[in-house]
Amino acid sequence: MKNIFVLVLFLISSNVLAEWKYIFGSENTDMFFIETTSIKKNNKIVRFWEKVNNHKGDVYNSGTYYSYRSYSEINCVEETKKILSIEAFKELDLMGEILSIKTDKEVTFIAPRTVGSIIMNYVCK
Repeated sequence: MKNIFVLVLFLISSNVLAEWKYIFGSENTDMFFIETTSIKKNNKIVRFWEKVNNHKGDVYNSGTYYSYRSYSEINCVEETKKILSIEAFKELDLMGEILSIKTDKEVTFIAPRTVGSIIMNYVCK
């Protein structure tokens, strides 16, 4: 029981202490944020936490989620992205029950003039 309390406290406090920088979107669409203190650069590779609020909700398996966070890796030279881990939440701002989502860690190219390119330009600067 004590372990569960500590885990819940950690999850709540880590979300509150995060420095989420608004990147793109509106309340009518998805809103994208980057956790600025999580950005780690190693030559051409950048890793960071990303948060997305989906005000309309989205369905995954048998549950609806309204936000998710992903730990991603971008290659700033090759302009590719790989999602290393992802968690979806039943409420906005990473609150509520967590829906675990598996990622295939597939490398995808970032298309020009997309949200992905806006995020890449921010974390690779």
